Amino acid sequence: MAVSSMEILATIQAIQAAEIALVRISSPILMIFGNISEILNIIIFVQRTFRNNSCAIYFLAASCARSIFINFTIFLNDLSIGYSLDPARTSMIFCKFKFYLTFIMAILPLNFIILACFDRLMLSSLSVRTRS
Repeated sequence: MAVSSMEILATIQAIQAAEIALVRISSPILMIFGNISEILNIIIFVQRTFRNNSCAIYFLAASCARSIFINFTIFLNDLSIGYSLDPARTSMIFCKFKFYLTFIMAILPLNFIILACFDRLMLSSLSVRTRS
C-alpha cells in the first residue's frame, strides 16, 4: 500500500504542532523548577557556615552558572521552537554570542565541580605541604 505525499505532509505537520505545544507547556515548568532549585542551592551555600569552605564556593559558582544556563537556553529555545522567534537567524553577532554562552555555561558548572573534587583531594592529603 503506497502512502501519498499529502499523508506524509499531514503527519509531519501534526508532529510539529505537537512539538510546539510541548515546548510551550514544558519550558516554563522547567524554568520554574530549575530556578527554584538553583535559588535554594545559592541560599544554602551563601550561609555563614559555608563561606569559609572553598568547596562550597565552587558549588556556589556552579549553581550561578547553571542558573544562567537554564534561563538563557530554555528561554531562547522556547522562543525559537514555540513561537518561531529566533533572534539568532537575523543577527550573526547574536548567533555567535548564543552559541558561545550556551557552550560555556554548559561546561562551566562541570569544571567547578571537578575543581571542588580536586580541592577536597588536596585538603585530605597527608602531606602538610600539599594541604597548604
